[in-house]
Amino acid sequence: MRVSLNVKIILSMTGMVFLTSLACSVVFLIIINNQTREFESRLEKVMSQAATPPPAADVIDKLKTIISNPDLSADAQLAQVRQSIHSPQVDQDRIRQAAADSGWPIQPGGVVVANNQNPNTGGVYKIKDDTLPGYVTSPMYNSIIIASGISALFAIVLGFLLSRTVISPLRKLEQASERIADGNYNLLITPEGKDDLGRLAASFNKMSKALRLTQQKRKDLVADLSHELRTPLSSVQGYTEVLRDGLVTDSVRRNNIYDHILLEVKHMSSMVNSMREWINNEQSLETVRPEEIEIGPELQLIVNRFRHAAEEKNIKLSLDVSEPSAHVFANPEALSHILNNLIDNSLRYTPVGGEIRVEVKELPKERQIYFEVRDNGCGIPNEHQPFVFERFYRVDKSRDRGTGGTGLGLAIARDAIQAMGGEIGLESEVGQGTRVMFKLPSIPVSHAIAV
Repeated sequence: MRVSLNVKIILSMTGMVFLTSLACSVVFLIIINNQTREFESRLEKVMSQAATPPPAADVIDKLKTIISNPDLSADAQLAQVRQSIHSPQVDQDRIRQAAADSGWPIQPGGVVVANNQNPNTGGVYKIKDDTLPGYVTSPMYNSIIIASGISALFAIVLGFLLSRTVISPLRKLEQASERIADGNYNLLITPEGKDDLGRLAASFNKMSKALRLTQQKRKDLVADLSHELRTPLSSVQGYTEVLRDGLVTDSVRRNNIYDHILLEVKHMSSMVNSMREWINNEQSLETVRPEEIEIGPELQLIVNRFRHAAEEKNIKLSLDVSEPSAHVFANPEALSHILNNLIDNSLRYTPVGGEIRVEVKELPKERQIYFEVRDNGCGIPNEHQPFVFERFYRVDKSRDRGTGGTGLGLAIARDAIQAMGGEIGLESEVGQGTRVMFKLPSIPVSHAIAV
C-alpha cells in the first residue's frame, strides 16, 4: 500500500497528539489516584480518632471539678456531669485535633466539618477557605506539569523519528544531486519504500540513467563523426598533395581527381547536414506533441513529393491506404520526416524499372496504424540487419559516395517512432528487396468525430 508524504506527516502528527494526550491522561490519573488514596487514608484516620472514647482520667477529673464546685446546685451538677460524659464539644475538639494532626489546614470560619450546639464553644471549627483550593488543586497542577513534560518528551522522540524518515532520504538525494552535478552519472539511489520519497528516488534514478545515456550518446556521436570524416578527409588531403606536387600531368586524370575531391566534399557536407538534422531531431523529440492526423491526405502529400524522382528512374511508386479516413496519433512533422527518409532510401537502392509500394492500414484491435514501405531493390544481408538502425551504419554496398547515404536516416526514424509510442522493424533479402514496417497509435474515426 502506497502512502503519500502528506498522509504520512498527518498520521505522524495525529499519532504524536494521541500518544502525548494518552501519556498525559495516564500520568494525571495515576497522580489523582494516589492523591485520592492519600485523602481517603487521612479521612479514615480522622474518623478513627474521632470514634475513640476519651480517656477515663480526663472524664474523672472533669467530674471532680463539677462536684467540688459549691456554687452549683445539685440539679446543675447533674446536668454538667451528663454533658461531660456525652459532650459534642469533646468530640469536635478531638476531630479538629485529629484533622490538624493529619495535615488539614483548619481554623474557625470556612467550610463546616462539625457542628457544635454548645454556645460556650465560641463557634464551630471549619476548614480554612483559602487553603482548601490549594490543598485539593495543587496535586492536579503538579500532575499536569509532569504529564506535559512527559508529553513533550514523546513529541521530541516522535519528531526525531519523523525527521529520520523524511529528512534522511532527502539528504541522500541532495548528496546524489551534487555528485551528478560533478559528472558522476553512474550514481543510483536505492528506493526506500513505495511512498512519495520512494517514487522520488525512482524518478531520480531515471533521470540519472537518462543523463548517462545522453552523455554516452554524445561521446558516441563524436567518435562516430570522427570516424566518418577521417576517410574522406584523408582522401582529400592525399589528392590535394598529389596535385600540389605536380605528380599528375595528364589532364584527364587530373580532372578525375578533382571530381573525386568534389564528391568527397559533397559527402562531408551531406554528413554535416545530416548531423545537424539528427541533433535537431533529438532536441525536438524531447518536446514532441502528437496530434490527430487524417491518414489519407497526409500520406498523399508525402508520396507526391517523390513522384518526379521515381519517374526519372522509371520506378513505379504506389500508395495503398485501406482506410483513408482513419486517424493516427502522431506529430505531423515527425511522421513526414520518417516517411521521407524511408521512401528516399528505397529510391536510392532500387534499380531502374523497380517498384516501391507504400501501404497503410488500420489495426482496430490493437488501436494502431500499420505503415510499410516496400521495394524490390538490392536488399540487405542478414548479418547487417541488426545494425541498420544504428547511427552511421551503412551496409558495404551502400558505402559508395554516389548514393549520398550517411547512415543516419533509419536512426532518426527509429528515435522519432519510439518517441511517439510506436515501434519499427525491418525485413530484407538480398536481391529481393527490403520492407520497413512501423506502427503508431491510432484514434478511431468515431472518437475523432466526437472530439
